Amino acid sequence: MVGIWSAVEGVAILLAVNVAVNLHHPQLIPTAICLIVGLHFVPLTRGFGGPVYYVTGAVMSAVGLAGLAALLSPVAVCLAAAASLWLTPLWLTLAWISARTATA
Repeated sequence: MVGIWSAVEGVAILLAVNVAVNLHHPQLIPTAICLIVGLHFVPLTRGFGGPVYYVTGAVMSAVGLAGLAALLSPVAVCLAAAASLWLTPLWLTLAWISARTATA
């Protein structure tokens, strides 16, 4: 199931980039990609089994929407998306360490 959603994500990104370029608004590419990647985390949460992915998806979707609404610059969208994606495994690692030390 994870592969299907990743394929849907890839096709959606290709379409969004094509639309942004053809409408002569390439500045929308990072925000559209951020929104698509954020939304694709919602169905993946079941496959990965962790509520942290809902948070990641919600944050990235909100950042993407803020970028599309011109509330954030493309650079700010990229930085916020990167931070979200980097903080997710950090959160999971800290939770794993906490669980290991609690059972030891």
